[in-house]
Amino acid sequence: MASQQTSVVAFSSNGEYFACSSADGVVKLWQTSTGNLVQEFSPSKHLTATCTCLRWGPGRHMQSSQPRKKRKSVSDTQTAIDNLNLIAIGTTNGSILLYSFARGHIHTQLEGGHTDQVRDTCWFPGSSRLYSCSLDGHVVEWDLTTSQVKEKWKANNGGVHSMCLCSSSRLLTASCIIKMWDLNSKTLIQKFTGHSTEVSQLLPVLGTEGGSDPLACSYVLSAAAGDRVVNAWYCHPDSKEKNAITSFSLPDEPLSLNLRTSSEQVLQLVVVTTKLQALVFQHKLNGKLKRPLHPKTVVHASTSGSKEETAVPVSILAAFFDNGEGTSLQVVHGSFLKPKFETVGLSPEQPEVVLVVAPPVKKAANEGFLQVKTPEVSGNKTVLYPSQMVPCGPSKEPGSRKRKKSVSELSLGERLNAISTDEPEHPLSSGANKPPKTDTLVNLLTRGLQSKDGKILMNVLQERNEQVVKNTVKRLPLPLIVPLVQELAQRMHGHAQSGQTALTWLKLVLSTHASYLMTVPEIIDTMGELYQMTEWRLQTFPRLAQLLGRLDLLLSQVTSQSYEEEEPLAASQPLLVYQDESSDEEMPEVYGASESEDNWEDMSDKD
Repeated sequence: MASQQTSVVAFSSNGEYFACSSADGVVKLWQTSTGNLVQEFSPSKHLTATCTCLRWGPGRHMQSSQPRKKRKSVSDTQTAIDNLNLIAIGTTNGSILLYSFARGHIHTQLEGGHTDQVRDTCWFPGSSRLYSCSLDGHVVEWDLTTSQVKEKWKANNGGVHSMCLCSSSRLLTASCIIKMWDLNSKTLIQKFTGHSTEVSQLLPVLGTEGGSDPLACSYVLSAAAGDRVVNAWYCHPDSKEKNAITSFSLPDEPLSLNLRTSSEQVLQLVVVTTKLQALVFQHKLNGKLKRPLHPKTVVHASTSGSKEETAVPVSILAAFFDNGEGTSLQVVHGSFLKPKFETVGLSPEQPEVVLVVAPPVKKAANEGFLQVKTPEVSGNKTVLYPSQMVPCGPSKEPGSRKRKKSVSELSLGERLNAISTDEPEHPLSSGANKPPKTDTLVNLLTRGLQSKDGKILMNVLQERNEQVVKNTVKRLPLPLIVPLVQELAQRMHGHAQSGQTALTWLKLVLSTHASYLMTVPEIIDTMGELYQMTEWRLQTFPRLAQLLGRLDLLLSQVTSQSYEEEEPLAASQPLLVYQDESSDEEMPEVYGASESEDNWEDMSDKD
């Protein structure tokens, strides 16, 4: 079944049991005929690995009451699996829990196949095989006899959100595009255009293709998140049609689908939308239609109105066609804490059906207890407050006011101060050079978070001084930490300038109150959205870094070439320049004693 935003629902194959899992990970099993809670399962890691999909497996007492052809041979392993009545529960951490409805506990846990949350599972009837798809883009074939991965292949670069079998040898997977795979060779056979958003559910229309294969079908229905249409696809292997042949128009986004095919191959489809109403379609798939189909019957649920009270609409959670001719519809309404099951008759002459539901029982006011009790408080008590939240009493007690002095009683100095035109010095003006204190920011932030005043929060969260922000976060009361994180998460989706300031606050909040935030389970969704947004924004960062590096390299080459043209290299200048002196120039006159040839001759005679 399709998954809702807060809960995952699934009917058994014969509609006798209804399974749902809320946001806390607890799986509850209800009996539709009596409305009683049969079993409740809470996994040990339900807070960190919540349920993402449910799929009922083959079981003996869960099979339809319609007669079927006997199988020639049934293996002992398949008989054991049928006796266990397994339910495949996909989790957010990538593991698959096989819960035994017959025994009331976990039969086995399949691990090691996926690294991200499991989005859908698909049982292979008559064998010990189970297929699963995940946001990591892989499809895994499990062997239930050994609880190990039998085969694994890459089906999409992104996540795979849904899957179904259209024959014993063909498997359909869908992200935005729907793909058909050959199970024997694990090769891609055909692609369909799909939807503009992620396909949340694929539903095969069984009985539309003849032959000995009970799983063979020629048509498959698909529903996508945020898309107000359900498409029908012709998935015969010999066909080359890539577009949808029929569309079912919806007033709002679909949440769950359920169908029934008659012996005349007339399709009956019921769709529960986000407006919490059930839409019933009827059509025979025998060709391509140009216009979308509209519902034949619309089912609403509301309380019975009276003169004193007006009728209140009631939420429809899921719907299922009863076994038979499809003239009645089983409706689940109310809340997932205590759902109620009722059967509604369908008639082509009645286009709108209103299911009248009894209003909830109100307790009388004159009962022996009150709905809200006030605890008894002793008179000898001491109330402790944080320093910035201490209630301020009156500055002066009544009756302690001083009598105003007359002019004659004032001293000379007091008279001069009274007639002075100079403004008195403010007590805070002396510390103008000191950094601002955080007492005022803490009080303003506390008041803004409690009253949800956007102007106060905008003025406070514009502070960029990390030391002031750190002191403010330290002094903030613990009950206001989660509202502060949620407010910062909303600002992260806004303008880049506000997101930069919010990032500074968020970093200091996480580093200061990390131990407290780890104990708060409701912060998981907010932190998950922040993580996904950060990962999405950083996907293009490596490419931008590569582009920046290449641009820097090119600009450096251009700069170096222009520098060479403007200033020639120093090696082009001569290293040495020698200028020969002219012979016409007079020799400089030398003063002092000189040894001429005459002196040499005199010296020789003396010797």
